[in-house]
Amino acid sequence: MEFSSTDSTLEVNKRHTLTFPLSIPGFDSQTLYRLHHEEENPKLFSLISINDPSVEFAVATPTLFKVHYQITLTEDETALLHLVDPTDAAVLVMLYQTPEGEIENQQLFPSINANFLGPLIINTASKIGMQKVLNTTERFVTIQG
Repeated sequence: MEFSSTDSTLEVNKRHTLTFPLSIPGFDSQTLYRLHHEEENPKLFSLISINDPSVEFAVATPTLFKVHYQITLTEDETALLHLVDPTDAAVLVMLYQTPEGEIENQQLFPSINANFLGPLIINTASKIGMQKVLNTTERFVTIQG
């Protein structure tokens, strides 16, 4: 199934639990999360483990970085997510801080980077998510004036 990161919106509700059946790589025992964000910035989120609240990831919509995804899921990935309608798929990117001295020409957030090759795919209807590792990518540049 193919979808675009601009096709859906992600509503945050603290009552909803997101399940990552395959976990997030490196955090195998953590499969249940809650997504939280501050009202003043609807593009930045915290993904917090329900079982161990010390496991928390900063995540954001890719549009915050002016990035647009066009992703093709395998049949197995589509089944894992219980994804029927492509507009139910939302994309988030995991954020990390760049150590001082390693900052390259970044204008939005000088010391914050995003893992663009490992986006989180969330089925907003079933509340099931996965991390999609993009082994091969094509990049397109759009210039708007």
